Amino acid sequence: MAEQRGVHGFGQASDVSAFAPKAQLTAIVDNWNPYYVARAKAVMDGSWKSQDIWGGIKSGMVEIAPYGDAVPADVRAAADKIKQAIVDAASTLSRARSRISPAKW
Repeated sequence: MAEQRGVHGFGQASDVSAFAPKAQLTAIVDNWNPYYVARAKAVMDGSWKSQDIWGGIKSGMVEIAPYGDAVPADVRAAADKIKQAIVDAASTLSRARSRISPAKW
């Protein structure tokens, strides 16, 4: 319906551009499949342990879908810079956390 009305939007959790290729600008894609497979294998081999997990763009658990045709090149470039800054900040945060006792988080 959005595409029929000339409205643009962003997908959440999955790339739905196949359903409205002219309407979707991009999407946040939750790619938990590798994590689920790894956890299932750990259960099966007896190595599973409870743990907190935060996987973002850097780990590939969160992805950005390809940009739609309506996204101009300069906007794509700016978004790609922001994406890289998020990855870089995640690396910095990870290094900082490794030097701080978990009790202080």
